Amino acid sequence: MTGNMQQSDARLTKNGIESLNQARSEIVKSRKHVETLKDVLRSKYKGGDGAAYGELLRLWDEKCAIVQRNVEDMIDKLGGSRQTQARTQAAAMDSIAQGSATSQAVFDALKNA
Repeated sequence: MTGNMQQSDARLTKNGIESLNQARSEIVKSRKHVETLKDVLRSKYKGGDGAAYGELLRLWDEKCAIVQRNVEDMIDKLGGSRQTQARTQAAAMDSIAQGSATSQAVFDALKNA
């Protein structure tokens, strides 16, 4: 049962990483789109309204950069968690194998005694 739970947790972690990668891709795409709009505005609007709108887009991009960094941090942390889960599962499997070998050795010794 524990093995199934660990596999399920690993699958959920993998799905989380994939979802966060997809979110990061969408953030990057949106930021590029806004940058393009900003370039168009720069060439079309020279007055105060254009400057104000450009400033709004700059502030929006700053907030998006923060969100993007947070998403990237979550991806890194989930990746580390996934590696830890794999190591834990491998250690558990090793312990089970060693316990099984010890049990078999004791059983064989008792049987031959």
